[in-house]
Amino acid sequence: MVRDVVRMRDIRFEKGLFENWRTGKIMDELTYVSRILDAHGVDEQTAEVISPYRSDLQAYADSGHDISHGRANEIMSSRNVWDVYNDLTRFATHNDVWEKEDNRRGSLKAAAVNFLGRERDIRKYVDIF
Repeated sequence: MVRDVVRMRDIRFEKGLFENWRTGKIMDELTYVSRILDAHGVDEQTAEVISPYRSDLQAYADSGHDISHGRANEIMSSRNVWDVYNDLTRFATHNDVWEKEDNRRGSLKAAAVNFLGRERDIRKYVDIF
């Protein structure tokens, strides 16, 4: 039984790896990660470095693209899924903002793994980067 659960987790993770490789960098992913960072109490400036959601949206707006009404799922971000994942786990592990025993570290690492394994909607996107 435990072996079946582990195998199901491994299959989900492998599928996520492949989808991340195919989709690359979707703005909707930055939205998701920004919410994770906000929920963990990460300050806005640090969150924007890890997941530059606001600055990327502004870049699209400045270039004349319509970014209203949930259009973030139709555009590409400046960062790919792998870089965001790596920065999430790096921050969770090595930041000097939280105490070493702070439970947010483990929670953020778990959220990063869930982010990597989450299902992606693969379609055509607008890309200005």
